[in-house]
Amino acid sequence: MSLNLVFMLLGIALTVLASQRNRPRLSMVGIGLLGLLLLLTPFISNNRDIMTNVFIIGLASVGWNVIGGFTGYASFGQVAFWGLGAYAAVVTSSVPNAAQATFGLPIWVGFIMAALVPALAALVIGWPVLRLRGHYFAIATLGVAIAVREIFKNVDCIGNQLLCLGGSSGLQIQPIVKAADREANSFLRYFVILAMFAGSVVFCWYLTRSKFGYGLFAIRENEEAAGVLGINTTWFKIGAFCLAAAFTGLAGAWRAMVNGSIYPTEDSIFDTNISLYVIIICLLGGVGTVWGPFIGAFTYSAIQEFLGALQGVPGFGWVLNWTNVIFGAIVILLVVFLPKGILQIVRNKGGFTWRIFLRNVRENSI
Repeated sequence: MSLNLVFMLLGIALTVLASQRNRPRLSMVGIGLLGLLLLLTPFISNNRDIMTNVFIIGLASVGWNVIGGFTGYASFGQVAFWGLGAYAAVVTSSVPNAAQATFGLPIWVGFIMAALVPALAALVIGWPVLRLRGHYFAIATLGVAIAVREIFKNVDCIGNQLLCLGGSSGLQIQPIVKAADREANSFLRYFVILAMFAGSVVFCWYLTRSKFGYGLFAIRENEEAAGVLGINTTWFKIGAFCLAAAFTGLAGAWRAMVNGSIYPTEDSIFDTNISLYVIIICLLGGVGTVWGPFIGAFTYSAIQEFLGALQGVPGFGWVLNWTNVIFGAIVILLVVFLPKGILQIVRNKGGFTWRIFLRNVRENSI
């Protein structure tokens, strides 16, 4: 068993402890131990980039949770904002050269743009798209993601090379630090992404206790009733869509910085599976909950890490060709037996009991 898998399993256990409500003091202990674990991990792990990836996909999942979990509008096009954030950061911050006309501004400006550009795009896209509901909205957002990818694939430069996106050739990210500083940069990247991920969870905690958050919950439960109560459902939904896009754009920017290059293709920054992964992560942890994306990110990554480690065990080489099938089966079992995620076990009023699974099967039977 790899060290990273151990860290992920400990992360799941401590997050579950931190998220329980019955014993506040025990919850505070869980938060403290979880923080300590995450602070020590990069000094112990032999591959801290794997843990960094947990925070990146977790940050994007927090974004989806705002629109899909809090508001009840399941978006299947988050990869559009993931890609927009990546391109915004690279075009703004990457060092320009003869091959690409980027701006070369400080990296922190790039990350501001990585949140701002997707949020502005969500404002424009959300105005017509959020008038749809249910599967119509889901299909529309999927279409938006495909359209955005095709735009970046076919547009090279705008305004006599004032803004160059690279077209189908993509963009290469120039090194931000010298090769000798890679170790320090790896630590810095870990802690900054961790801070963003943790900060997004804290932000959502405050959001759920604000008037805006209550409005989103009301829209999720009954949009017509929310409108009767005086909630401007159009602007509340657009606000949630913009927040979701900003978080997802930041995650996409970090993915671009880690990869070192971006291309407008499905096997690069516009991988349509991203839109599916963030939904699965929220399902694993608990859709519409503050801690759901945090638990889900660790659970999703632990399953992937375990299946990857299993491939190296003699007699289990077949797992390589069946990884997606196995992972899909796990998700199906989860939806059937635990549709509200791992947090349903933690927050069950009667404590943990096997009847939770049987009740879920009975309530969700067709």
